[in-house]
Amino acid sequence: MELTDYAFDTRIRRRHIPLLSNQRRLRHLTAIHARNVVSPEISESEYFGLFYTIHLNRDDPAIYTSEVCENNLNPMWQQLQMAKFNNLRNNSSKSLVVRVWLTKKNDSCATCLIEWDVNLHGLYFLGEQVPKDGRKFLPNTLLFAMPEGIYGAANTIVQGT
Repeated sequence: MELTDYAFDTRIRRRHIPLLSNQRRLRHLTAIHARNVVSPEISESEYFGLFYTIHLNRDDPAIYTSEVCENNLNPMWQQLQMAKFNNLRNNSSKSLVVRVWLTKKNDSCATCLIEWDVNLHGLYFLGEQVPKDGRKFLPNTLLFAMPEGIYGAANTIVQGT
């Protein structure tokens, strides 16, 4: 692969160049976003909130819990607080489980809407920012932000849009 040196030309935007070792680990994760969250339990006319949890394995307790994003079917949660991951022995993990939970105003417990078992090496580069160019995402899509850009599953974008 031939690369051009753009170090002296500030007009050129940074391009995505994958690491040769393709190292993507839990410690590289900076944010998680969801697109087109759908569930028969969600009614846009009443209050609902969405938050996510990160687990190292399906049966493990959550190692991270996000804030609640209210009344939004395309939540963009805040960036991960990396200080919580630095203390983990397994911050070099290549896989994780992400669960997106639904909360309702009069309901004391949360309902799991989405559960993805994620291998960070299997994600595809989608762009430097969350795509806002009218691309349509499949229902219940998760996007993963890392320092070099946004990643998602291979089939997250509806073809022909």
